[in-house]
Amino acid sequence: MRISLDIEQAFEAVYLDIDYTMTIIDRAFLKANRPDCEIHCIDVSLSLRGIGLKTYQSNEYVVISFYIPGYIDGEIQLIEIIAKVYIVDYLNVKMLIGIDVIDIEEMIIDFIY
Repeated sequence: MRISLDIEQAFEAVYLDIDYTMTIIDRAFLKANRPDCEIHCIDVSLSLRGIGLKTYQSNEYVVISFYIPGYIDGEIQLIEIIAKVYIVDYLNVKMLIGIDVIDIEEMIIDFIY
């Protein structure tokens, strides 16, 4: 899947998977594309699973908009999604979009288009 963290920026490949409960983003990717984001902290550090068996610790998150191209009523449109995304260091993909976003946004993954 390809997304953009800013409507004026190029689209980047990210990982989309229903096996992950929370959406996470690599700190370096976030800083490079949205250095203006307000980072929020939580009291406890969460242990978040990445791809494979690797886990990441995070007590920081951002609420950001990102944009994906999608089909609505048969036309390609740019869709804005606003999500709470946990920040991790050294994620081996730029962003991992989990079921928290997929479910709330009622995303349908269709490889026909």
